[in-house]
Amino acid sequence: MMETETKKTTRWPLLLVAGFVILIHGAWWMIGDTIVSNGGLADGDSYTRLVRVEQLLATGDWFDNTIPRAGAPFGTTVHWTRPFDAALIALAAPLMPVLGVKSALYWAGVVISPLFHLVAALIMVWAMTPVLGRTGALIAGAMTGTQFGVLAFSIIGRPDHHAVFGVTVLLTLGFLVRTLTDSPSRCPY
Repeated sequence: MMETETKKTTRWPLLLVAGFVILIHGAWWMIGDTIVSNGGLADGDSYTRLVRVEQLLATGDWFDNTIPRAGAPFGTTVHWTRPFDAALIALAAPLMPVLGVKSALYWAGVVISPLFHLVAALIMVWAMTPVLGRTGALIAGAMTGTQFGVLAFSIIGRPDHHAVFGVTVLLTLGFLVRTLTDSPSRCPY
């Protein structure tokens, strides 16, 4: 009984952090979005990303970084790596049988960056708990939703690989903080 109560009391604040980040993205979409509501994406890079992923699905060539239809007549190359593309494919895959490849990729592209932001906010809580305490870490996680630098890369309708950087940096920071603050008695060596 006590263990279940502890799990419930540690889970609901995380739901509040997640809810706050979702609220921020929802408010932006409801108040400030004129792009996704009209069937578009935030910028040219967003479309280029989806064309690139569609090309990957058609050819299966994971190491081809060219886009033949851009920069005619020679095409162009992009510096993007494939982990974000793989995440887009994973998110779109369940939708593909129902919506088709293009629509599934579009909707995956609409929501993927806010999802990465949500994950980053929760990782922030985990990473900062040893330094700031539980309450401070929860506030830090929620405040990622108010950072314009974070929101610029994670808004609805902008499939941007920079959203992955937040997750990667926070994971690295979290493991570093936990390694440096962990008591030697808990070390298995």
